[in-house]
Amino acid sequence: MVACSSRVKKMEQLLNIIHEIHIDCFKLCGEALGKYLPIAGNVGVFCQSEKDYDLFTKIREEITYPSTNPNQKYYELKQPIITSPLGDVPQTVYTHLYVRKPSSDSPEVGDVDFVLADHNRLI
Repeated sequence: MVACSSRVKKMEQLLNIIHEIHIDCFKLCGEALGKYLPIAGNVGVFCQSEKDYDLFTKIREEITYPSTNPNQKYYELKQPIITSPLGDVPQTVYTHLYVRKPSSDSPEVGDVDFVLADHNRLI
C-alpha cells in the first residue's frame, strides 16, 4: 500500500510541476506578445536533480507510449494532460511529454512550445 501511495504522490508532484510550467509559460507569452498563442501540444519538464530525472523518467515510461528511436525527445502521452482554465489563461491539452536531464547552466523548470503561425504580423 505504501508503494502505491508513494507513486500517486510522485505523479501528483509531476502534474503540479507541469501545471506550474503551463501557467508560467502562458504568462510570459502574454507579457511578451500581448496575447496567448496556441501551443504545439508538448510540455518539457527540466529536472533539477538526477533523483528527479530518474523518478520522472519512470513515471513518463508509465504514462507515454514507448519509442524505438533512441533520440526520441517528446513522448506521446497515453492520455492527454488537460489543464483547466485559470483567469484568462486558457484550457490547454498537452499530448507529448519531455523529461530533460538536469543541467547546471539551465535552472528553468520547463517549457511549452507555442505555435507562431505568422511572425511577420507581430513585428
